[in-house]
Amino acid sequence: MSQYQECNWNSFKQNCQYGAISSEYSQNSETYCEQFSQTNCNKLQPCEFCVKNGPCQWYGERCSHFTGCTAFNKSSTSQCQSISERCITDGIHCVEIGTCDSYKTEIACKQDMNNIWCFWDQNNMKCQYPQSCEELPLTFTQDYQCKSQISTCVSNQFGGCKTQTQTEIYTTTNSVESESLSQGIQQQKYKTCQEITVISDCETYEGSIKCFWQDNKCIDKICQNASKNLKKNSECQQFLSYCITTNGGGCINNGSCMVANISEACSKDINEIDCFWNDL
Repeated sequence: MSQYQECNWNSFKQNCQYGAISSEYSQNSETYCEQFSQTNCNKLQPCEFCVKNGPCQWYGERCSHFTGCTAFNKSSTSQCQSISERCITDGIHCVEIGTCDSYKTEIACKQDMNNIWCFWDQNNMKCQYPQSCEELPLTFTQDYQCKSQISTCVSNQFGGCKTQTQTEIYTTTNSVESESLSQGIQQQKYKTCQEITVISDCETYEGSIKCFWQDNKCIDKICQNASKNLKKNSECQQFLSYCITTNGGGCINNGSCMVANISEACSKDINEIDCFWNDL
């Protein structure tokens, strides 16, 4: 009779390993997670020596070792994310963020674990990686968003992406060469935004960082330098697409959901995953 060895799925490393979880490991995992509050419980990166299968989860008003997403019946991604950032919903219960073809429902078919966007094939009723520019999200409005997924795609004026034509490639190449020559001359004249005293030069400068004119001077165009009069995410994102509003007005760089420090800013993280505000 053949001998079988017990296996254990390491969901952090995404592979199957020989051996069961030892009682010592389980005890270390539980002790490690219990020390954290709700604020940072499910935001922690895995601790290799004590939480080999992943980070902690917040459930039942306590922080405990992450045991998997599917045990929780939650119909929204924000509810699943409140338990663990590794979870999203399939519309009925939580599932772990994985590859596009691992998602079984349209509501789960958004992004994989590497932030690559997925496409829901209505004809075959399955989730897959986009095969063409037209299968990328209609929310994409910038060339870099399209190219980050498929290198031959550019943004469509009506939203979403399209395949870049040879004419567009030729036009873009010529435009880049002309801009490079102009910017090269300009960069020889200025080294930083602060050196620029002419508004037109400030607004067209393309050095290592963009500039903008504010309070009668030229400064770096970064989220932290936006006007304190900007009070909404939409206003900050008009300034720079990756900015969100912050407490007291002005903008900060978007990142994980934890970056948002007021409810107005708590909408989506930098990867377009929904966030929710907890007043507790």
